[in-house]
This record gives sequence, C-alpha cells and structure tokens, in this order.
Amino acid sequence: MKIKAKDAQPGQFYSHEGRWLLHVAVQYPRGSQFADEYGNILEFDHKAEVEHLEGCKGWRGIRRIPGYRSFASGDDFRPYRDKWLRFRGCDEIFRVETYTDSMFWHGGGGQGTFFDAALADYEFDDGTPFGVPELQVQESASRPEAA
Repeated sequence: MKIKAKDAQPGQFYSHEGRWLLHVAVQYPRGSQFADEYGNILEFDHKAEVEHLEGCKGWRGIRRIPGYRSFASGDDFRPYRDKWLRFRGCDEIFRVETYTDSMFWHGGGGQGTFFDAALADYEFDDGTPFGVPELQVQESASRPEAA
C-alpha cells in the first residue's frame, strides 16, 4: 500500500524505488527521514510516496562502527598536518615535513610514503590511526525479514 512519506510510522519498514527503508522520524517542515540498510539517513519531502511493507522485522547483521580510512589527498590530510606521528609500536615521534596530493615525507629521509599505504604502518602520537575517522559497515547487508 502506497502512502505519503509524512504519514509513515517510525519503526516501520517501507520501500521507495526498490530500496528497503526504515522510517526514523518526521522532520517538519522538511520531510521524513528514513534509514537504509547501511545506516545512511535519507530524507523525502512530504509529497514523496513510499510503500508500506507489511510484517517486516529489523535489519539483520548491520552495524555501522567507527573506523578509519586512508587520507585521499593532500587536502584531506591538511587538518592533521601539524600533528606528531610515529610508526606503529614505536616510541619515537616525528612530524610530516612536506606532502603532496598522494604522499608525504618526514624526518630527513629522502623517500616518501603514499597516503593509501600509511594507514597500516603509522599512527598519531595519541595512538589514533593515521587516517580520517568515518563510520564503516561491519557486516553484510540483508533485507528485512518477513514476520
């Protein structure tokens, strides 16, 4: 049965253009918020139609957990450029001397390190990984179960 997004009930499952969605909240005056199976929040205006899925239970195996990804570019790294870092498991700390869009150089060595390879080998001096924090999907997605 198709209904307007504004009439969706929180906690119920709906479908929109083939995507399975969980209704989260109505945000006046903007519209309604729905979460997809990966935890992404989608907003629909009040005129959008969604289809109610009868007898569905919650997502199985989906959790978004804090994680880190490699720096994608020099612009991505810029906010972290003044932090001290070290090789994982070592006590000696150092700073990045210079960087480009794909790599960085530190401490007197002539050889640079690519950002996409550094996440596994480096960490900041406070112990956080040498990367950008982001939420990651921990398990594979599945559609809601029929009750």
